Amino acid sequence: ALQGSTRLYKCQQCQDGMLCQMGRQPPEQKDGFFVQVSANSLRRLSENGTAENGSWLFYESVICLRGHCPPGKAGTCASHREGFACNRCYEFHHPTPSGTCAPCETEFVEAKVVAVLAVQFVLFTWLYVKKKNQNLAAGVVFGSFVGLAQGVATLGKLRLSWPRPILEFIKIFDAIKTLKQFTAWLGLPSDCFYTMTFFSTIAFENISPLFLLLNFIILGMLFKILSICCSSPVHLDRNVVMTVTGTIFTKLFISISGMVLAVVICVKSPNGKLMVASYPHVEFGSAEYLLSLTIVIPAFLLYCIGVLAISVWAVLNAPSAAAKDPAFVQRFEFLIGDYRPQLFWWSLGQLFIGLYLNLVQVLTDTVGYQLYLTIFGSLLFSIVQFNIRPFNTDSGNRVY
Repeated sequence: ALQGSTRLYKCQQCQDGMLCQMGRQPPEQKDGFFVQVSANSLRRLSENGTAENGSWLFYESVICLRGHCPPGKAGTCASHREGFACNRCYEFHHPTPSGTCAPCETEFVEAKVVAVLAVQFVLFTWLYVKKKNQNLAAGVVFGSFVGLAQGVATLGKLRLSWPRPILEFIKIFDAIKTLKQFTAWLGLPSDCFYTMTFFSTIAFENISPLFLLLNFIILGMLFKILSICCSSPVHLDRNVVMTVTGTIFTKLFISISGMVLAVVICVKSPNGKLMVASYPHVEFGSAEYLLSLTIVIPAFLLYCIGVLAISVWAVLNAPSAAAKDPAFVQRFEFLIGDYRPQLFWWSLGQLFIGLYLNLVQVLTDTVGYQLYLTIFGSLLFSIVQFNIRPFNTDSGNRVY
């Protein structure tokens, strides 16, 4: 493609993601790519030997998130989107599952917030009661659904041209990947309440698992009130608190580890730069990228290394500790309670396969390798689990 001002021109290689024509026509962008246009200064000698100043337009292509960058003129963004790689919505707009942005609704916002908080607290209390009563079947059914949702969402992150029916199926489970997407799916997009920069998005998502502590605080206060009103002691059971926390962090381990590792999953764009796959407007090693690591590294140590370390320690010590301390079984029921005694350690396999699914995308940016390694790991794990039937209930083995 030949780009330039009315006086000075310079040819440029047509990058992947560009649709170039012969002559002086500017390139267009293909679907899924964003073509950035910038002006570069140029100085050369004219035909009569005098110096000439001018400028020429430089085009570079980067990979976009699904649905953000439609084909067309260079720099075209989906409806109500703007910025480099169409990374942000217009002011007072929020993202939609299709990739476009929509105006923020101002009606019934307070009611929606209260309703969402109330529903999630009821679900949290239900889980606490089920664990208190050691309802094993409930935990297996809960884990099977959440595991399926996370697996589909992780597979959907691969940069593939999915058939439309599969793509729509992926979008159903896509909301579980991060709290920001989940709240948007519930009709409470965070972009409508405050401006989300790259750093604030990373901070919000990586701190969000700790919101679990607020539910324990509220539940503890309610038990305190009940103790005063009913004249009978009602208190939080520390062992149940431990197993509820463990259940949430282990059952959501694929999503949580994927959320943390999203910043280190990079892809080489057609312009030759290494960009963050989930945030294609952020270049690997840039100042804002390095700043985000101050949040990501502690989160990785806490959510990934910490959860794995505690789980490995508990499983290795389970045979002797359970014999000495009856409360040990209830405390770590989330790790050993759903499995047959001979296979009490199988929860570690589920945690490591969850980490594996996300590490595949960190270790290689080749889509083909990512797809094959993901399918190979998932298929191998499923075959082994199907044959050993690790769960202590027939319904659990059938569901998984």
